[in-house]
Amino acid sequence: MKFKQWVNLLGSALISFIFALYLTGSTSIATFFSLLASTIPSLLIRRRREIEIAQLEFLWPELLDHLISGIQSGLSVAQTIAGLATRGPEKTRVFFGSCENELRSGSDVRAVLQLIKKRFENPTCDQVCEVLDFSLSSGSRQISTTLRTLSGYVRSNLALREELKAKQEWIRNSAVLAAIAPWLLLLLLSTQASTVRAYSDGSGVAVLAVGATSTIFAYFWMKRVGKVEQTPRIFT
Repeated sequence: MKFKQWVNLLGSALISFIFALYLTGSTSIATFFSLLASTIPSLLIRRRREIEIAQLEFLWPELLDHLISGIQSGLSVAQTIAGLATRGPEKTRVFFGSCENELRSGSDVRAVLQLIKKRFENPTCDQVCEVLDFSLSSGSRQISTTLRTLSGYVRSNLALREELKAKQEWIRNSAVLAAIAPWLLLLLLSTQASTVRAYSDGSGVAVLAVGATSTIFAYFWMKRVGKVEQTPRIFT
């Protein structure tokens, strides 16, 4: 785990501990609440990364259109890739601008294709790069036809995956709600002295430990059930 992630984890745990301790006055309740809250930053970072990868994946139909257009107009593979710095989607222009600079400085096209694979990290990108790589070695004149066929497949595949994700998104939301609701209820009830006393002895701490363990297990199990499996990357 990176240093920044450790700082976020400890900071979240400390803030949630102080908040829960102030609200309930119970060290045991505040401790378990802070342990669960400390996982929030890492979950948010992971979720943000998943969204970023998904957004990049949905740009490939447009990128394929530009690649097909460039190759059909008589440009080489290197020129077509460099052209994405100005004609591609706004979100990827900076990256392809760096690819253009690499090509102008004399870098091999295959090395640039590897950089593209590393940047996008998805099987669609791998397939496109492999098609372009194959055209470099074979000089195939059917590359635009192959890319057009791949473009049709990518569009239908993304549409299907988006439909599946939309139908299964409620599972993720249910997992989050099921994980958070009992602890929010506990915080609310802990404003009463009787609840604090009940969770201050050994049996109360044991109940909190079992509850925290069950919450973590249930959340990740529900998340796994609702996960749409990614297509494996076989061209890495």
